[in-house]
Amino acid sequence: MNSKKPHIVILGAGFGGLYTFLHLRKHVSARRADITIINKTNHFLFTPLLHEVATGGLAHHQVVESIRQITYKKGANVLVAEVKNINTAHKIV
Repeated sequence: MNSKKPHIVILGAGFGGLYTFLHLRKHVSARRADITIINKTNHFLFTPLLHEVATGGLAHHQVVESIRQITYKKGANVLVAEVKNINTAHKIV
């Protein structure tokens, strides 16, 4: 029997990636599985409100949040990187 925890890798930290992470953490504790999020940047940009920043209705810091801050205390490894290749046969990103 393999006692090694499963390792889940989420590619991208947009709406889909972050909500997938938050949903997984509701159902799978950090003791049961490791989760790594790979994203090109360390921030989440809430694009639906970006026009408000351009018109002066909101400050830029109100539509951008750190991915590490969102995942803090929820047991995620965050890698700021660009995925170049995915090898599903060997389970390597």
